[in-house]
Amino acid sequence: MLVVNKKRAFSLVILILITVGLFGVIDNYMSSKPEVVETSTPSDITPEIDIAEQIVKADISNEFFSEYRMERERLRGKQLELLKEIVNNEAHEEKARAAASMRMVEITADMEKELKAENIVKSKGYKDCVIILQPQATTIIVQSENLTIDKEKELKDIVSKATGSSIDKMSIIVREP
Repeated sequence: MLVVNKKRAFSLVILILITVGLFGVIDNYMSSKPEVVETSTPSDITPEIDIAEQIVKADISNEFFSEYRMERERLRGKQLELLKEIVNNEAHEEKARAAASMRMVEITADMEKELKAENIVKSKGYKDCVIILQPQATTIIVQSENLTIDKEKELKDIVSKATGSSIDKMSIIVREP
């Protein structure tokens, strides 16, 4: 017979809501920000833009990376806080506490891998970069003017080595400065 603890059920619902919220924020950033260019779509048109417009575009692009990182950090902080409450609350079953503890370790490991990969990519001369690790795929969002096939392969190789993710499950999104 399954016994449902109200606190445990509430905690799991909150955890699910936070996770859904994180994916909603990612989707919102990916769909609402201008100037996202897929590397598989070549662009033959280069419009003339005055200096003021270039500065605004650079600010918008830089804003994306910093805002994304802050929002990711905020949501992960909430997730870790909730999981910590589950781990420290002896009213929860040992199995739930162990699962929460394991998830905390996974989140922390992902944070470390993302940070390491982002810094390595930036050290290769890219102005900015965000890595999104998910179980089913890894997304690389990089700020670059031109991304050749060779540079794309190099990026995937770098991120694969830093995160342990499979190259065939990676996608790259280029944000032009």
